[in-house]
Amino acid sequence: FYGLQGNITAVKTSDPVVFFGNLSYTENLPAKHLISANDPNDPNATIVGHYRPGPAIGFQLGSVLAINPETSMTWGWDQRFTQATSLNGNDIPASYLVEGTLRMGVSYLFAKGRTADFGFGIGLTPDTPNLQFSSGVPMRTAR
Repeated sequence: FYGLQGNITAVKTSDPVVFFGNLSYTENLPAKHLISANDPNDPNATIVGHYRPGPAIGFQLGSVLAINPETSMTWGWDQRFTQATSLNGNDIPASYLVEGTLRMGVSYLFAKGRTADFGFGIGLTPDTPNLQFSSGVPMRTAR
């Protein structure tokens, strides 16, 4: 599904720590998909289903600690509430989601304009994956 998202972020520095907060709203756009017609005479029959995913509102709170000029650590909490999805005007049971994740991460500047980022998340609500891991190597180029 496609969606439109808006965010607002606030940042407060208190060297060597940076505190941040973010509010977000996502409007998920409706779509049509083929679904089973549940016809006992023709198990392969399909019909067009009109899905309307619910909107989502969320927030993040956290901090970043500069350990030295090359290394920083991040701690944060992500929370999101997603309204129920409907199919042909009827809410799909158990499609209202409450997602909460405790996040920890580290970034290391290993060369000019090059960092290595590693993140770890622990899902603390039933609608969130139990464990999440991310890594990246963002690169900045000078013009």
